[in-house]
Amino acid sequence: MIKGGQQHPYWPEGTSISPINGNTWSFSQTDTNAEPLGTATGHYMGLFLAKFFRNSDVESWEPKPKYFEIMNEPLYDLTTVRNPNNADYVSPKQVFDFHNTTKAEIRKIAENDDILVGGYTTAFPDFDKDNFQRWEERDKLFIDTSAAQMDFYSIHLYDFPCHQNTEKYRSGSNVEATLDMMENYSRIAIGSMKPYIISEYGAASHCVRNEGWSPRKDTYVLRATNSLLMSFLERPNVIAKTIPFIVVKAEWGRTDVPYGPRLMIQEFERSGVDTETDWVYSDLALFYNLWSEVNGTRVDTWSSDLDIQTDAYVDGDDAFIILNNLEFTDVEVKLNAYGLDTSNISSVTLKHLHTSDDAMEASSINESISNSLPNTITLDAEGTMIIKVTYAGI
Repeated sequence: MIKGGQQHPYWPEGTSISPINGNTWSFSQTDTNAEPLGTATGHYMGLFLAKFFRNSDVESWEPKPKYFEIMNEPLYDLTTVRNPNNADYVSPKQVFDFHNTTKAEIRKIAENDDILVGGYTTAFPDFDKDNFQRWEERDKLFIDTSAAQMDFYSIHLYDFPCHQNTEKYRSGSNVEATLDMMENYSRIAIGSMKPYIISEYGAASHCVRNEGWSPRKDTYVLRATNSLLMSFLERPNVIAKTIPFIVVKAEWGRTDVPYGPRLMIQEFERSGVDTETDWVYSDLALFYNLWSEVNGTRVDTWSSDLDIQTDAYVDGDDAFIILNNLEFTDVEVKLNAYGLDTSNISSVTLKHLHTSDDAMEASSINESISNSLPNTITLDAEGTMIIKVTYAGI
């Protein structure tokens, strides 16, 4: 479990909080050498983590989280959308110093020694924006200011498949460059790499955000989630945890329309029959169905086409070969390039995730079973395939 704070009320700028007795209060805005900005917030968070969760005396409470993100996407709210000339503008350096102070306060409480604390949970790591000034003024600065104090780096990564009549993708080269830059500079600046926590990833589909559920919404998320995951799987040595942004029912986020990427939808959202209100799975369940069997020890894979992402695992007599297509067209893939031993195969199961650009065509997994590995397969545009090869004995 990952817990974390939001800007309001935890950023100390006077946001009022109303406890049960009706007396309002807010976090201290004092900023002195003796009490740096964020001291009160950190003290509060530290007590919350130490006292609220399960301990040896009360086993029925919620278990303590393993990870704590100091603040969720702080610069977007406090810096990006605020006018630098206004009094409420907060500089990145202030946010990063706040992270250091808050982390120090949390660590003062011995019961929190088992919690990893990090940040700064950036929403949009657009390092190349303004000729890389975004990198200089934010992410590089965070590493210079706070990397030594953090237990992990926390970031969010989303594809924008339909944003203001454009398509913007992190999948593929962008996310590869993002992760490489952070890791390389971390090693330069502090001599080591702090593990990544990628606490949100998927697709932000702006063009359908204000619409009800549709298969197209889930298509965007399925494609992005698989593509981004393939890059994360390339870095098991530096990634501690990744969580696809797929919430369950998300009734807390319902406005005029239901919230976005949900694992469960109501039946009438598919059928159009208002009386069918039972909760059923959305197409996003296919992500978990596709990957459900993959397990084992990672083995080396190689693709001659960088837009065909590959990965493989061996688990006993089973080998799992994973293929993901970053191209927007179908691609024929020659499997014999993997050099697999095909003489001892007892069965081959192909699970091919099909998605469609048709707004109303549901995604599906096409599963086929044979007793031999095909020489070539056709991989859908932006499609994902997992091939389970079972040997008679390895």
